[in-house]
Amino acid sequence: MIPEMLNLKSANEYKYLQQSNCYSITGVDDVEEFRVVKEALDVVHINKEDQQSVFAMLAAVLWLGNISFSVIDNENHVEAVADEGLFTVAKLVGCSPEELTLALSIKRLDINILVIILIGLQSQLQSLPGSPSKGCC
Repeated sequence: MIPEMLNLKSANEYKYLQQSNCYSITGVDDVEEFRVVKEALDVVHINKEDQQSVFAMLAAVLWLGNISFSVIDNENHVEAVADEGLFTVAKLVGCSPEELTLALSIKRLDINILVIILIGLQSQLQSLPGSPSKGCC
């Protein structure tokens, strides 16, 4: 059930994991290890909903590496491509693909020696429930 809810794929289909080219460890049963992790979360009274949120954020991190970007405005601006990675991450973090595109878009302005990078992530983070950045800035 969890793989379908999180749109999980084989480990070798994630760009972050492809960098190591190591997808399994001899003698380690991933299914059993995951069962042990879930049991430990139950023991320390982390409810199922919070566990699902943790798993969704971990899956979102994997999927973030699969998002592609296109260059706009002579390399001073990039924008996320509307593909499976973008749509999956948006679903997992609970925002629209448009909001995620805005959050991941970077515009670089060169001012003398300083390079200022503006990232539209702050407003997105502040709008998430339970965000530590609420009330900040």
